[in-house]
Amino acid sequence: ALASGAFADVEGAWERLTPFMLAGDAAGETAVRELAAAHNLGRPLANLYLLRAQQPEAPADAARDWMHAARIYERDLGEPREALEAALRALALDMNNRELLGEVDRMAVTTSSWERLSRVYSKLIEQAHERDTKAELLLRHAEILERGAADPASALECVLKVCKLVPERDDLLKRAETLAIAAGSHGELVVIYEKLAANA
Repeated sequence: ALASGAFADVEGAWERLTPFMLAGDAAGETAVRELAAAHNLGRPLANLYLLRAQQPEAPADAARDWMHAARIYERDLGEPREALEAALRALALDMNNRELLGEVDRMAVTTSSWERLSRVYSKLIEQAHERDTKAELLLRHAEILERGAADPASALECVLKVCKLVPERDDLLKRAETLAIAAGSHGELVVIYEKLAANA
């Protein structure tokens, strides 16, 4: 009601309300969002979130604002690549947040941004200190490459790296076997069979 009824002039209302949102006022943010929804102002709203995200505030708040912008780009503006860029900025502020990583995964699949996603996972794996965390990230990336990108060869590379980290797991060797067959990687297949035989 405040956003659409109290001000007859949309532009004037926007100019008066946006400083409240930028200052972190919750009621002001709600009013700006209502105004944007009522008058198709998705792009200016996304720009406001981008502006607020780049203010020197708490990283958690900035990550939230980047994701607000990402959702507007994706759902309201139909710009999935811009959405991915904003989501990547959010993830950069909280690299251990698996929910944010899930959003980046989903948007990368939507836009077929496989190279960009590979760089994200390379950085995450490099920064991970625990063996189990590295393995989890490699398997997660392998799943996306296999099912999302239909790239069994790249998925196989990830799984083989996990096999080196946890060589005692025959289930991973069997998964590598399946991927090697799908990828036509006969040389790798021989090595996998030898390891399976050695573990038997």
